[in-house]
Amino acid sequence: MKFAVKNICLCMVLGLLSVSASAQTAFWKSVRQGNRAFRSGDFDKAEKIYHQALAKDTANPYILYNLGNVNFSKNNTEDAQRYLQNAAKSNKQPSTEKTQLLKAYANHNLGVIHQMQAGKEKDKKQEELQQAIEYYKEALRNNPSDEDTRYNLALCQYQLKKEQQNQQNQQEQQNQQNKNENKDQDKDKQDQKQDQQQNQNEQRNNPEKQPVSPQTQQMMNLSRQEEQKTRDKLNKIPRGRTGLEKNW
Repeated sequence: MKFAVKNICLCMVLGLLSVSASAQTAFWKSVRQGNRAFRSGDFDKAEKIYHQALAKDTANPYILYNLGNVNFSKNNTEDAQRYLQNAAKSNKQPSTEKTQLLKAYANHNLGVIHQMQAGKEKDKKQEELQQAIEYYKEALRNNPSDEDTRYNLALCQYQLKKEQQNQQNQQEQQNQQNKNENKDQDKDKQDQKQDQQQNQNEQRNNPEKQPVSPQTQQMMNLSRQEEQKTRDKLNKIPRGRTGLEKNW
């Protein structure tokens, strides 16, 4: 799924805002140079120029936004968030349609950053999506007619709902698996108990099959040996004749 990012449009708008502020000063000339470098894809040059401008006006929301935007383009998400948050919270300039638009764009890109992070950090996906939703809502408060933000918000809400449903399904499957495993364990215990009971019954009904102790076995062997000796002695005694002898 794709979502809209306020990159190119932002620089164009900032260029117009910069010119409208003071096209004759060296300060805004350098900012416009940074905007041109950004649009041409030379993000390192643009960042250097924006830092030089920020050194002269440390709380300027437009420069903060530009720095957030260029760091976003360089995938420096931590720095991008820091600059964009400062730009969105800045109250240095009076609230006008232009400053509201700036705050809307800053919150929009903050939402995009968290929405992208949701795809990278699976263990924090729902948390990242929820934060993205809040930023998109704040962007719409400052610019209600922005369809890109509205689209991203709807997409993010859909992703969060789907993720929550998947988590619920996984939990239900895990619960069912645990239930089945417990049921199997109970059945194994019952089968084992029945086997033990059956063995005990067989031993009662067939005492000769019961195992004997080593001492008992030894006594039985001695008894058999004595019995055999007695038989051997009897076999050696001469047998008398049973018939009458003739006396002639």
